[in-house]
Amino acid sequence: MGRYVITGGAGGMGQATARRLAADGHATVLIDVSPRLEGIAAEIDGAVAITADLSDPAQCDSAVEGAFEAGAEVDGALLAAGVTGTFGPASRGLAEFDRVMAINARSTLLVGEAVASRMADSETPGSLVLISSSAAHAAIGQAAYSASKAAVEAIGKELAVAYAQSGIRVNVIAPGLIDTEMAADAKSKPEILAGVLSGTLLGRLGRAEEIAGTVAFLLSADASYITGSTLLVDGGLLAS
Repeated sequence: MGRYVITGGAGGMGQATARRLAADGHATVLIDVSPRLEGIAAEIDGAVAITADLSDPAQCDSAVEGAFEAGAEVDGALLAAGVTGTFGPASRGLAEFDRVMAINARSTLLVGEAVASRMADSETPGSLVLISSSAAHAAIGQAAYSASKAAVEAIGKELAVAYAQSGIRVNVIAPGLIDTEMAADAKSKPEILAGVLSGTLLGRLGRAEEIAGTVAFLLSADASYITGSTLLVDGGLLAS
């Protein structure tokens, strides 16, 4: 079966995807800065942990190099590493912009390029999935975060074009508000949570397992004619 790199491997969507891929018979390499990563990887069949701070460009490349050295060939990746942004005027500050963009956008580009180029060099076809957000499509009072996720969607298209001839597909998932630890800040603000739920056609938060299922589909041969696309998995948030 396949072997996949997952950045943000200690986060809700990263963990859920690793567990889904393990259930499907695949191995994973989990990359995250969290001290919980080793314990999480130990609980998932076929998972290997690589601790790295992806806000550091040098560690982006070294983590990917470690992933390729850790076993058999890599068949693709989920790039889910990310941080939340602040709300309001602070979200438009330079320091906040640099902090959020370093992880959400820059590491996505660097890790995506590092994985795809190595796959291309080894003539390994496969698939990359990047995580954006519905916030890339609507103003939510988090300027830096929204900008970073819009950048992810642009990066996805660029990588899709760059590596299509190598048989590497690249797609983006834009989730709505997903019930994970990363959403804790938004969930703690009643006015924000109420606004999201009232504007979501399905009337609830998404589950990490629902994102994992979508990732598994896009990584699989069932999605063999899909590349350069952004798939909204938001419960109808942007349709209302």
